[in-house]
Amino acid sequence: MDKIELLDLIAKGESSFVEFKADTSDIKAETIAEYVVSFANAKGGKLLLEELRRLFQSSGLVHFEATPVSRSKLQDLNEKLLIEYFKRVRGIEYDEKNEDAYISKKADWEKLLLDNQLLSDELGTVNCTLAGLLLFGRKDRIKLLVPQSGVSAVEYDNSNADVAGIYRKEINGSLLSLRSDAGEIIEHGIIDLSVDFILRARSKEKIEGVQRVVEYIYPPEVLREAIVNALAHRDYTIGGTNIGMWLFPDRLEIESPGTLPNTITIERMKNGARYHRNQMLVNYLRDMNFIEGSGRGVSRKIIRGMLKHNGKEPMFEIRGESLRLTLFA
Repeated sequence: MDKIELLDLIAKGESSFVEFKADTSDIKAETIAEYVVSFANAKGGKLLLEELRRLFQSSGLVHFEATPVSRSKLQDLNEKLLIEYFKRVRGIEYDEKNEDAYISKKADWEKLLLDNQLLSDELGTVNCTLAGLLLFGRKDRIKLLVPQSGVSAVEYDNSNADVAGIYRKEINGSLLSLRSDAGEIIEHGIIDLSVDFILRARSKEKIEGVQRVVEYIYPPEVLREAIVNALAHRDYTIGGTNIGMWLFPDRLEIESPGTLPNTITIERMKNGARYHRNQMLVNYLRDMNFIEGSGRGVSRKIIRGMLKHNGKEPMFEIRGESLRLTLFA
């Protein structure tokens, strides 16, 4: 079967001889066996597993981040993060005890989250969507329900990737940090924790005149853009692997699971071409000013930022099913 035949089969949908099954963590071998036996007892059939969601997603037919996460529930979301977002960005306040509040009842609050695709009732019960969990989920629940959602960060004391790192950290939690009304971080999210991991090891203070000045090996705005891109555009249908972040004395490598769509090349991406694998995540991150409206963060912030900082152009590479970015110190 070639690609055209496969896409035609998918487009026609399920039938007596075609069955779609998602490669989820709770799928059982017995279930697969039942379909195989059923097909064998009839006139044969085709069972499509694993790559189906990725094919739909890459074709733009399905936004995977809007799909419900089985076994998740409303309580898996961090209510404080949600309240802060809707208050700051949408001008909607929630207070269960205040009847004058815009959203004052649990039912109204749940409907708001359903309408904004942070919750889903697609499976017959109310679940969190993948985007809802990634953006606003509680740390322990995200790690349990979406184990591939974190960042694996390693620091090395030399340029050889084959030796053991001197410091390793698994960074998990929601993408967004919880902030006070004054803008101070109360609870760190993955984006801020990942930036801090690099700045902690690759920045130093010096005295200029009577002032203490921080000298950065990598500009914070470049780091933030690189990490946000990796998190916003990774392929979350690829399980079993986090985003990789490797910090060497002479370079920083960030690898995000998922290759580029067919219409995008590295050169086109560097020249400002836009692609959004996870449009919902991009929209919410744009709301919170993590992503600029033009969508040209790679060319404007990462490439131009590093050239201005030290004259060294970043390198982008496709490594198997991943996209790797290297920033040079």
